[in-house]
Amino acid sequence: QAVINYLTEQGTVDPSADGNWRILPVPGVSMRFVSSSAGAQYLNLHRNIEQIRDNGDGTALYRLLD
Repeated sequence: QAVINYLTEQGTVDPSADGNWRILPVPGVSMRFVSSSAGAQYLNLHRNIEQIRDNGDGTALYRLLD
């Protein structure tokens, strides 16, 4: 809801990737997310993310490590 509120207030948002935010691990929570399977080529740059499986449809399941 916080993201929706922010986007609504901004009106126009530049979606370019500029590295100005990140998701931090939450102790006791295993965060999983679906993204492009092409992202696997960048895992060596992000040691706190692991690929759980390639879904075979261009997406993959990833997990944020503690």
